[in-house]
Formats: sequence, structure tokens, C-alpha cells
Amino acid sequence: MPVLTPQELQEISVKLGKITQKFEDALLEDISRRIAKTAGVTDTAEYQILRLKELGYANDFIEKQIAEYTQLSEKEIQQVFFDAAQVSDDFYSQVYQKAGKNFIPLAENEYVQQLLSAGIEQTSGELKNFTGSMGFSLPSPNGSVKFKPIAEAYQETLDLAQFQVSTGVFDYNTAVRRAVKSLTDSGIRFVDYASGHVNRADVAARRAILTGVSQMTGKISLQNAEELETDIVEVTAHAGARPDHAEWQGGWYSLSGKSKKYKSLVDVTGYGTGAGLKGWNCRHDFYPVLDGIDKPTYTEEELKNIDPPPIEYRGKTLTYYECTQEQRKMETAMRKTKREIIGAKGSGDDEQFTVKSVLLRRQREEYNAFSRKANLLTQNERTQVYGFDRSIASKSSWAARKVVNDSYTTLIKNIGKENAPDIDKYTKMFYNKDENYKKLQLFSKYRETVPNASLSDFELYDKLKSQKLIKGHVVPIERKVVNVLEDKGSKDPMHIMKRMLERSITDDDLQSFVDNAILCEMQFKGTRLVYYSENGVTVLSKANGYSGVDWIAKTTWSRVDFDDKTMKIIEEVKAWRK
Repeated sequence: MPVLTPQELQEISVKLGKITQKFEDALLEDISRRIAKTAGVTDTAEYQILRLKELGYANDFIEKQIAEYTQLSEKEIQQVFFDAAQVSDDFYSQVYQKAGKNFIPLAENEYVQQLLSAGIEQTSGELKNFTGSMGFSLPSPNGSVKFKPIAEAYQETLDLAQFQVSTGVFDYNTAVRRAVKSLTDSGIRFVDYASGHVNRADVAARRAILTGVSQMTGKISLQNAEELETDIVEVTAHAGARPDHAEWQGGWYSLSGKSKKYKSLVDVTGYGTGAGLKGWNCRHDFYPVLDGIDKPTYTEEELKNIDPPPIEYRGKTLTYYECTQEQRKMETAMRKTKREIIGAKGSGDDEQFTVKSVLLRRQREEYNAFSRKANLLTQNERTQVYGFDRSIASKSSWAARKVVNDSYTTLIKNIGKENAPDIDKYTKMFYNKDENYKKLQLFSKYRETVPNASLSDFELYDKLKSQKLIKGHVVPIERKVVNVLEDKGSKDPMHIMKRMLERSITDDDLQSFVDNAILCEMQFKGTRLVYYSENGVTVLSKANGYSGVDWIAKTTWSRVDFDDKTMKIIEEVKAWRK
């Protein structure tokens, strides 16, 4: 069994497509409702006031929908990538066992974790960019179709409907219906400004996640081929492949192209190009095989007859591949009718709502009949049959997630919940092993020495330590009572008194330096505290031989005696505290 079957790759993005369609439905219904509300206002001044009001409400609604869509899509993207990586993990664990090699599972494999994190981040970012470039492809007066950003399309549609009603070009119902139709014919579109391509929102979203997962599994396959010390891979196969891909599916190929027995993967399949393996809308995958141990999944005869026989449909003979394309056209047509029903509902057009509802039922009946005749699963059936077996994949993926959760629990125990990010952010950090993750691990270790340190204390410590300004640890500032007494454990018990006399520092000055400290540095395993204030420094030592006294003054100096290093410490801390 391959890492991901072509059917799984096809349906891997179904839920994201549905989330995107739900997002589109909400926007279409809201815009249609506002068109119907404003189109009947014929007084120009009154219309302008209502127009501004509705546009403001619409912008708020759109922003809210985008925020919800972004949150839902990110969760689904993360789930799909986790599932894909885990299915890959399960597959390769068996391959490594067969090869007699040590296998590193996902939970411990930093390379795959980085691929996983990068794939999730890239795909989520792509969808986020899409929402910032969405709009409608609307007809222009000259008959051409032009893409317009959503705000511009919304305003123009409102204005055109109101103008047509107020000038008598069309009656209210016709004007509203035409305006709504222009939006539902298009549907929400996402534009890729880098390439200039404009696609339906659900198509763009599904393509983004399919491409992301496909790229990730491809890199995993290449890595495992290297670890397994094999140059040979098998390409998956499926019924209904496009003719130019059917020529090479199911075969064994050489990654390097140097094999005398097998042809080059790149040369034959076009791997790495848009038209080739893992390119545009390609559902094929590849995975390493062990020559002499593994056997091809398909015989030449099985590949030759992988497609069911052609069928007759409306006077035409259709191959299985042509049947799959015809089914997609029907699904697209049904989706358009669903948008029209939503638009009619939003605008209160009961007549159009009924007409389109009847049409949708007829389309579904024809779609189901055609699918049965062509021996094709319907959209819902494909989701049930070829969608990820979540009960299996999720069971395994939770094993990987348990590692994250255990790590997170330990982190909270060490640094406190108030200093920890939420579990979603930590999961991304964990798999990406970025600077924030490394900082949290260092902070966790820091807390072993300074249990009550805050994240801010650690960050300040890191800043000062990197500049070699301190040798100890930054600790929370706790006010201590300064006791000027003989240091019984010192070679110079009267040292503090001498320093105070030499530098004209009083007992009150010593206490003031502590009370107004902006930094406290712990030294010598907690037996010494250095309090830095802008006016002076007081150093305290653990008291020895005094009952009821915890700390005594060790040494001190005022601002006039600050050296360059002390001044630098004060400047850095002040800048940090701001």
C-alpha cells in the first residue's frame, strides 16, 4: 500500500473546500440582502446615507467572516498535515522493518517535524493571503469579464442596481435579480497576484492544501529513499488518470537517472514540472522501494486495464477519464445553483429561490444517474470511502501529539502557566524548533536556578549576559533590610564600614539603593545579592553568626563611583524596563 493513495489525495481537501464554501455562502447571502435593501431607495440623498451605512456594516461582517474562516481553515490544515504525516509514518515503519533498518518515528524525527511545520505555515499563509485578495469576476459593459476586489465589486453592484431602479431602466425585482446573478455566477474568487490566476475560492483553497501535502510527502519520500539507501521508487496508479499521466503511472523509476535497469523518474514523469508528477491537479505520489525485496503493486496487464470500459452518454462514447471530467462539470454546475439559491434567499426573491431549488434537484438526479452508469462514486460517497480513516490516523497522530502535550505539561510545571504560550502556539514552536521554542527551554532550565524568576527576568538576564555585563542571574527584586555589621566570615570584617566612610555613604543611602533598585543580580549560588539603582549599588551577603539577621551589607558604591560597566548596566536595564 502506498503512502497516500490517489483517492486519499483527491479527497484530502474536501473539508477545507466545504469550510471555504460556507465562508462564500455567508458573504453572498449578506451582500444579496444588502442589495435588496438599498436598491428600492430612489431618493439620491437618502440612498447615499443608507449606502454608507450598509457598506460599513458589510465591511464589519466581512472582517468577522474572514477571521472565522482563517481560524477554521488553520485548524483543518493542521489536522490534514498531521494525518498525512502520520499515515506516512505508519507506512515507512513497516518498510524500515523489512529493510532491517532503525526507523525514527514522527514524534522524534526533527526533519519531518520541520517539514510538517513548514507545510502548515506555508499553506495557512497562502490561504490568509487569498482572503486579502478575494473578489468577484463581473461582466463589464463591453461584455468582457473583469476581476474586482470584494469591496469595489460590492459598491459597484449596489450602485448599479439602485441606478437601474431609480432611472426606470429595470423594475426593482429585475434589477436586484440581475445584480445578485452577477455575483452568484462568479462566486467568491481568490486571485494569485504573483501569477495573475483567478480561481473559485473553494478550488484555490483545495489546490493550496493538496499542493502543500503533496510537496511534504514528496520530500519525506526523498529523505526515506536516502535513509533506506535505495535509488528506486514506485509511482502510484489510479483509474481515470489523464492520458499523459496514465503512460507512466504504476512504474518503477530511478531517482538519480543513473540506473541501467529503470528509467529516470524526472525524464519519464516530468517530476518537478507543473505538467508532470505532483504538478497541477496531479494525484499521483511516489515512494521508495527495495529492489530484490519488494514487488510492483501492479502488473503490466493490470495497469493496461485499470480503467473501466467506456460508456455511451448523450450520443457520445466517453472514456473513464472523460467520465470523471463530466462528473466534475456537473458538480461545478450544482455548486453554482446552490450559490443562486443562497443569493435568492438573501435578497428575499422567493420565486427565484423556488426555481433554482427545483433545478438543483434535477441536477442531483442526473448527477446520481450518470455517476451510477459511469461506475463513479458521488461526492458524498467519495468522502466516506476515500477520506482519511480518522479513527486510524487520529489514533496514531495522537501518539505524536502526546509527546507535545507531555512536553507542554513539563514546561508549565517548570515555568508556570502565566509564562507559557497556549498549546496551539507551543505545538508550532515544538515542531519548528524556532527561536521562541529554544528560549522557552532555556527559561525552563533557568527556573531550576531561580524558581521564582519571570520570563521578563530571564529575557533581561539573557540580554545582559550576552553583553558580558553580569556573571550571576537576574532575580525578582525583593526589598531587604540592610544591616551594617561585621562580616564574620570575611578576611576583612570591617570592609563595608571602610567603604561607606571612604565614599561618604550613610546607612540610609545603603537602604535607599536597595529600595529603589531597578535590577537585582544573584551571585555565588544565592549567597550574594547585588542591587542596582540609578544612584548607587548595594551588595548584600548571607549573614553568618547573627541570630535573626538574614542579610548584611558586603560593599557599596554611589553613582559618582560608577565605572563604564555599571553605567552600561543601568542604561540597558532602564531601556528594557520601558
